[in-house]
Amino acid sequence: MTVTYAPHAQPAAVTANGHTGQVHFDGTYITITRKGFLARASVGKGEKRIPLGSVSSVQWKPAGGLVNGFIQFEIPGQGGSRSAFGKQTTDAARDENSVVFTKSLVNKGLGRLDGRARDR
Repeated sequence: MTVTYAPHAQPAAVTANGHTGQVHFDGTYITITRKGFLARASVGKGEKRIPLGSVSSVQWKPAGGLVNGFIQFEIPGQGGSRSAFGKQTTDAARDENSVVFTKSLVNKGLGRLDGRARDR
């Protein structure tokens, strides 16, 4: 995964490429974009903008050597559900408010995105 900071944006702007999509945080909005085959096959193509004030929680599951991780943004009224044991990442791959990533993608910087959203 590649993390890039927008040169002329607010200092908080960050973009992270995950396994099932891309996440951009500009300090005000979280934008999830689905590009590429895997991203489109799991959730469908398109873009979702979430105002930061609408996010009630951020769930971060770290990726391991053999399992993928994810970042998930919970929004009140959108029916967040609990996953069965061992199904969290599978469910996140189908969730429009989540992006799944591999351990190598985290090492390139996706973890910074979670920290910046929490700091707000």
